Amino acid sequence: MNQFLPVSARASRPRFLTLSPTTAKALPLAFIAIAWAVASTASAHTPANDSEAPPPPCASDRERLCVSRIFHGSDFRLESKPMRWDESENVIWWLRETKAGGSEIVRLSIPDGEETVAVAADQFQLPSGERISADDYAWSRDHRYLLVMSNSVRVWRANTRGDYWVLDMLSKTWRKLGGDAARSQTLMFATFSPSGDFVAYVRDRNLYLENTATGEIQAVAASDNPKLIHGTFDWVYEEELHLRRGFRFSPDGSKIAFWQLDETDVPVHSLIDNTSERYPSVKQFAYPKVGHTNASARVGVFDVGSQTTTWMQIEGDPRNHYLAAMQWLPENTPGANDRLLVQQLPRRQNENRLWMVDASTGKGVVLLRDSSPGWVRHQAKLHTLPPSQSPGNSKPASLSVAWLSERSEWQHLYRLTIDAAYITGTIPEGGEFDETGCRSGVSLSPITSGKWDVIELDAVDATTGKCYFTASPTDAASRGLYVCDGLTPNPVTEPQRFSPSTNGTFQYAISDSTNFALETFSDFSTPPVKRLVNLEHRDVIETFIDNASVKQAIEELKPVDEKFVSLVIDEETSLDAWIMLPVADDNDSQTTPSQSIPLVLHVYGEPAGQTVKDSYGGQTYLWHRYLTQLGFAVATIDNRGTASPRGRAFRQSIYGKIGVLTPTDQAAGVRRLLERFPELDPSRVGVWGWSGGGSTTLNSLFRYPELYAAGIAVAPVPDQFDYDTIYQERYMGVVEDNRQRFVDGSPITHADGLDDPLLIIHGTGDDNVHYGSTERLINRLVALGKQFRMFAYPNRSHSISEGEGTAMHLRQMMTDFLVETLHPKSEDKQQ
Repeated sequence: MNQFLPVSARASRPRFLTLSPTTAKALPLAFIAIAWAVASTASAHTPANDSEAPPPPCASDRERLCVSRIFHGSDFRLESKPMRWDESENVIWWLRETKAGGSEIVRLSIPDGEETVAVAADQFQLPSGERISADDYAWSRDHRYLLVMSNSVRVWRANTRGDYWVLDMLSKTWRKLGGDAARSQTLMFATFSPSGDFVAYVRDRNLYLENTATGEIQAVAASDNPKLIHGTFDWVYEEELHLRRGFRFSPDGSKIAFWQLDETDVPVHSLIDNTSERYPSVKQFAYPKVGHTNASARVGVFDVGSQTTTWMQIEGDPRNHYLAAMQWLPENTPGANDRLLVQQLPRRQNENRLWMVDASTGKGVVLLRDSSPGWVRHQAKLHTLPPSQSPGNSKPASLSVAWLSERSEWQHLYRLTIDAAYITGTIPEGGEFDETGCRSGVSLSPITSGKWDVIELDAVDATTGKCYFTASPTDAASRGLYVCDGLTPNPVTEPQRFSPSTNGTFQYAISDSTNFALETFSDFSTPPVKRLVNLEHRDVIETFIDNASVKQAIEELKPVDEKFVSLVIDEETSLDAWIMLPVADDNDSQTTPSQSIPLVLHVYGEPAGQTVKDSYGGQTYLWHRYLTQLGFAVATIDNRGTASPRGRAFRQSIYGKIGVLTPTDQAAGVRRLLERFPELDPSRVGVWGWSGGGSTTLNSLFRYPELYAAGIAVAPVPDQFDYDTIYQERYMGVVEDNRQRFVDGSPITHADGLDDPLLIIHGTGDDNVHYGSTERLINRLVALGKQFRMFAYPNRSHSISEGEGTAMHLRQMMTDFLVETLHPKSEDKQQ
């Protein structure tokens, strides 16, 4: 079936073409597809647009693409309107650029649609004439104060350090946070207390509290030891556990819980910058690689009134356990300001231990042990469910939260109920765990069940118990919003779909009241549309972004044949894939000759990402489509082990086999594709990937030289021992259990298999996947007498997006290499 029929025509058609084992015997490989940016360490990253003023597009022909039109033109530039919900009202806020070049903050009341300018552009100018640039902002709960982040700079992935200003909405006066001791651009994660009377922030690895009105500053956690971090995280915690702001106010603001990390004995990595100045400079940071020492972590609670800190007594070697999540009990819950829920993972990350700890004494107990044969994930936020206490029952209310678990071999929602004894008074001593992993007085009951995955819990109505979650029960490539009753006595096997019944990807930002949501929709060739919807009636209240001009520009392009298919590689396994095929001109009545089209395979293949998704891929999609205009076919395959909603067995089959199962499945899938589409040339199959996809490219070329004809590895991990502990050990186990796994899965081990043209690309300033690992591969290939090409981008990070002209240069180089090595038969000229 053609995946790219109009939505109305697609909705009732079967989703995948299935290739039987008989139609799948021997086929060479070939496709290429760019990895989608994923938040996780090894996930692929799509480079951003260059910040410099772009040159004019390279072609005026609306049917044709070229590298400069994609990466420097304006035809495909998506609209942007960063909007956010208010924490206490049905109000949307956004930062809007004015025609004069300043910024203003807009307030939109829902559902009446009343729009007002809350903070005008001229209010961002100080009496001195200095203008405050608003990079980010936050309101105090009563909207008395506005907190603005200005002059921000990037720290690893995001701009998380800068200057902070507070605007008093009554007096209309600004005050800069940090006091006289704070240097410019040194504050991080400034956050209002619940009452708005204080702001907490991190400066130079220490945590401070500042009075909003007076500017009086007190240290919450500070040390002269440069190895100690308070209120934020080291590189690996931020990258792999997605933790940045490392402190939490209690609901009444009387206490602050915070992480402290100790980097003593953690190996230090150095990045050398040869280009910013005439002489090189060195940037050093702690980076624990596979098998090496981690930072130790602990949680402290600072009492604002008594100025004392209590350390939580969480058992386990702090260097070989991770404190992955922490939150106070919900507001208006007994014990809300004196109890913390902390999630702890052992170094193997095969069990999530949920602790309840007393913030006053530090004593705690494990309530739940959720384990897996492979790995488990922590949950960034535990949503509260309505209390289970029935009317007229005088028994103290228990606490219930929604819990996600793969214990049934599919990821589902559970109701985790905690007896009142744990949330008031002295925490009971621990006892035995039952067969569900629960301590006495704790129970776990399923909310959803069946052979499908709950991908993500988006929101819970704390009054009715309605759970809104993202799922894709019948199509792993799509995403939609579903709703079910979180108080149901029987698990829901067929949840109600809220999103329209069409293929594609729906994403939601739901208001705190759960009455409304910002809905974003896209599909493979349709740019995002953002609209406001009513969650009760499914009404579209307003469309904020439609990207109509981009949609029109795509529709005007030369046609391409786009299909989603299912590839049966053995009697038990099918793999999802998509393929883009060039379409002959209307005046060409001849059928496409057999074995006439080279194939470019885009790979990722690791547990941090999924490439077979029915969502708009932006510049990556357009570049792939450009390749079809040059005469290539482009495809991608999700091997076993990718983050696809196909059950735990599918996802965790890769455990201990990264670099082994990945290229094996990819090769099998390519052979099925070659059989299914006889117009593909088995002798001209190329492969490319970024980050983990770069590693898969290397392993594919080295292990299956008879199948592939060329490859491009961007920012790869040639040796798994060079990558960080949390990511690599999560999916491969720890070194002392089986060191050989890491050796077998590393491309450098199999470098003697290289027999095809290879282009390696890496940024020398990559803090994530280090350039040094690629240099070791270079040494190995040189020793083996293997010829290859190498391009290093000076001082570029993992995204290789910094600097004038970088993105366009990179894509043109990749395009030229594919044309040179795979020889597409096309009349189109590169531009």
